[in-house]
Amino acid sequence: MHLREGFKAGAGVDLGGARIGGHLACTGGAFEATEGRALNCNGARIGASVFLIKEFRARAEVNFGGAEIGGQLACDGGAFEAKKGQALNCDAVRLGSNVSLSNGFRAKAGVNFRGAEIGGQLASVGGTFEATEGLALTCNAARIGADVFLKGGFRATAEVDFARADVVGALVVTGAEIGDGIGLEAARIGHGFFWKNVTGARRKIDLTEARVGSLRDDRASWEGVDTLILHGFRYDRIDGSMSVTERIAWLGRAQEGLAKRQETQVGPAFDPQPHVQLATILRAQGDRTGAALVLVDREKRQRRAMREWRWKQNDSPREILRWAMTLVGRPVDFLFWLLAGYGHRPARALGVSIVLVLLASGLAHFTYEAGQFAPNSDIVLTSADWLGAVAAHEAGDARMPVQIWQEGSATAQDYETFQPLLYGLDLFIPLDALGQEEAWRPSTERGVLGKAAFYSRWFFQGAGWIITALAAAVLTGLVGRRD
Repeated sequence: MHLREGFKAGAGVDLGGARIGGHLACTGGAFEATEGRALNCNGARIGASVFLIKEFRARAEVNFGGAEIGGQLACDGGAFEAKKGQALNCDAVRLGSNVSLSNGFRAKAGVNFRGAEIGGQLASVGGTFEATEGLALTCNAARIGADVFLKGGFRATAEVDFARADVVGALVVTGAEIGDGIGLEAARIGHGFFWKNVTGARRKIDLTEARVGSLRDDRASWEGVDTLILHGFRYDRIDGSMSVTERIAWLGRAQEGLAKRQETQVGPAFDPQPHVQLATILRAQGDRTGAALVLVDREKRQRRAMREWRWKQNDSPREILRWAMTLVGRPVDFLFWLLAGYGHRPARALGVSIVLVLLASGLAHFTYEAGQFAPNSDIVLTSADWLGAVAAHEAGDARMPVQIWQEGSATAQDYETFQPLLYGLDLFIPLDALGQEEAWRPSTERGVLGKAAFYSRWFFQGAGWIITALAAAVLTGLVGRRD
């Protein structure tokens, strides 16, 4: 059936329930009814393809609801100018091949493929969807047998809806301008979700319970999003240019939106699933360090959300007590983060231990060089050699007693040699196995360095006990999360 090449209808054309064995070609046709339906093919059976292309124009709704089309639906270059309702309604349509809304396609109201079955791909390359209310493009609960392309200058002023859609191939949104946003709640994308070079307001991107084969995106496309929802979003791999730090910021954007949406939440405004999902994929792709960083960020945000929630609940003595205990626990949380990354980065304890040992060793070195150490032996301290060294210093010798003793005493030659690094290790490691702490002691009577070294021993020894115990607990799984 050919309604083309100058065909013009001033009122509606009704092909509802029609049976057409071949093509329905409306190339260049003008359907100028301004009310109702400009072209009605509701429930029609069309054996081949439908062409609404080139100079095709419809000033009211074009309806293919419930139609069966054996071939493709081509609307390239078509102008669908209905100002309200649906510009192109293909609700529950069954298509044997592709849908093409490209190359200058323009719709001033919604385009509806809700519940459609499309045997091939759905492509809108350079298409314009200018709905001022409702949805610009909906494929809610549609099944698409190949890929979906919204790219190459694709533009939608209102929301694009693929909620509960089943796309066998990829959903490619690249080089597109998205206004209100895109909804992918419970969508299933068999291959990959491409989200690159996307501009526009992007007010809301909803990926609740969506499942995609791979996530391929870039940082700039996410940065302008007002509301990002990642609850239950699952993907099997990541292939993008974003660093782990940028991924964590991406998760943070979603968590901040969650806090805004849950003004009266029952529990803390935090959803750990997006962090766990990302960490799982990073670990599977070999980036164990990145996975640990993600889990550390999760723990930090979760603890903060718990504190904020308890603060809002402090309307009873019991809740006030819980909130107070949470505040008291903040220093413990900080130490747990610093030393072990909440159990996900136990190697941090080694780094902190090295720093503390070097600090203790450095202080011991300068204290010893200043002569403000003394042998930690009753026999030495009561010997004639040591008493003579003390007397010489008090008589005016500028050298410290330990320096006079080591230079002039035969007994000093056989005494434990002082080693600053071993002394620092001996202080920090709670075993006293190296003999340095047992053999030498800072003198509080010889100067400031001696006092500092003497009293700081308790700090270094306490830190050694705490870090050693915490590291053992983390490595054995007694504390810290292993997800």
